[in-house]
Amino acid sequence: MEMTASQPQGDPAYASSNQSPTGTSVGPGQPPSLPPGDPAYAPSNQPPAATSVGPVQPPSLPPGDPAYAPSNQSPVAPSVGPGQPQPFGTTAPVYPPPGGQSQPFSPPDPAYPPGANQSQPVSPPDPAYPPGTNQSQPVSTPPDPAYPPGIGQSQPAGPGGPVYPPGQQAYPQPPPPGPPTFAPGPGYAPPSMPAGPGADGYSPVQEADIKSYEHVTEDEARELFTEHVSQQACWGSKPAKEFESFDSLTHSNAYHYTLETFSEKRWTESAFEPFTGQCVDSTEYGTPPGNWEVPQKPPALFQEETRSVELPHTASVRPCHDCDGTGKQKCSECDSSGQVVCPRCNGTRVIDGGDQTGPCHLPCYQCEHQGFVKCRDCKGTGLGNCDTCQGHGQLKHYQQLNIEWKTHVSEHIVERSSLPDELMKGVTGKEIIKDERFRVYPIGNVDKEIIEHSQRLVQEHNTAHTSPDERIHMQRHAVVTKPVAEATYTWNGTAYTFYIYGSEKRVFVPDYADTCCWGCSIL
Repeated sequence: MEMTASQPQGDPAYASSNQSPTGTSVGPGQPPSLPPGDPAYAPSNQPPAATSVGPVQPPSLPPGDPAYAPSNQSPVAPSVGPGQPQPFGTTAPVYPPPGGQSQPFSPPDPAYPPGANQSQPVSPPDPAYPPGTNQSQPVSTPPDPAYPPGIGQSQPAGPGGPVYPPGQQAYPQPPPPGPPTFAPGPGYAPPSMPAGPGADGYSPVQEADIKSYEHVTEDEARELFTEHVSQQACWGSKPAKEFESFDSLTHSNAYHYTLETFSEKRWTESAFEPFTGQCVDSTEYGTPPGNWEVPQKPPALFQEETRSVELPHTASVRPCHDCDGTGKQKCSECDSSGQVVCPRCNGTRVIDGGDQTGPCHLPCYQCEHQGFVKCRDCKGTGLGNCDTCQGHGQLKHYQQLNIEWKTHVSEHIVERSSLPDELMKGVTGKEIIKDERFRVYPIGNVDKEIIEHSQRLVQEHNTAHTSPDERIHMQRHAVVTKPVAEATYTWNGTAYTFYIYGSEKRVFVPDYADTCCWGCSIL
């Protein structure tokens, strides 16, 4: 009688990919043949060769089968009788439907990796091991927080050691700095630039109140006029005190525009000094830098200063050109003779002397009656130290870098009376516009003449002080209104005028009615 060992199709206890192969025809009591390397079995868990057993006898199972947990080894015979399914897989025992299920089916435990032996309990992952590493070997030292995850810790980082980004053992070097987008010059931080000029192309900084005058009353004008006349020699006070009334008293504003440009200028020139063994920074130590590559601490803005320094890597030592390296020159004191006239006897070789009997001449003891003494400068050699090298015979030559910080000032005054402009520069007023920035824009919304001169002066400064040797660091300009009162009066049928100007209310009288050029006092 032929028996067929068959696997039920679609058994839920079997994964779809792990169904036992279809059985083959075997003889009575013979197990079905299983080809080696059956994919239903893991390579390490192939069952031993089947042995023939009787239909009632249970299959033999070697003790300690790894397919079972130690305390739960319900036998599933590697060699079974006819009609019994083949054993399944290396995970927990799986039994066919009713007829041989001694234990319920357990799904694969997700704690075990695929294909791993599930007979031993799984320990939770050790955080000391990086994910995916073999945990069979103990970790010698706990992870060092100084090392990022994934970086080899074969060398201790140590306190304060370098911490590298993941996947590399050193930080990349930063790229060389590119040219600055705005560099007005060394030593100054670039100031904030405005968004741009106003819609009319002028400075965006404006002041609305530009027509406020400082009015002077007639009584105040007469008092100031009288006080001024009393302080002048040879001026009579009668016209100032006795004129009847003012013919007119008008007020106006004078506009004082000032533009300041603070610039730095650098240039080089040849220089030398006596060589006394000091350091010589020659071209062997590097390439000489450009004039603007030498760092210098600048003064405060709009503070003038001049400085001279040695340009690095330009020094050399050469023989003195005045003494040909000897360090000596003809003595200018003795004209190379080594002797000078005796200061005691003035070269006469005798000095005056005598007693009560009368005068007499005695030999000069200082020059020993020679009339000359040894030159003190050259000690009688006729040669003195070279003034150029101070007797050292060598000079240190180098390029001298000269630096000049300077404030360039231009002014313009708009005053339409006969009051001299120079007087307006010496008084104060009300500042209506002030703007300071790296580059200023022309002034707008004021007197037309101020606008025109602001445009002209700004253009002149930007052109004159911008070159390879000069840079502008800052500009500022301002408009100050200064009050002017023009008063006229009549004395003895003649009209006269005087002015009161500035916040100080100074008085200017171009022509007074009663003066005396001879210095006499007129009452």
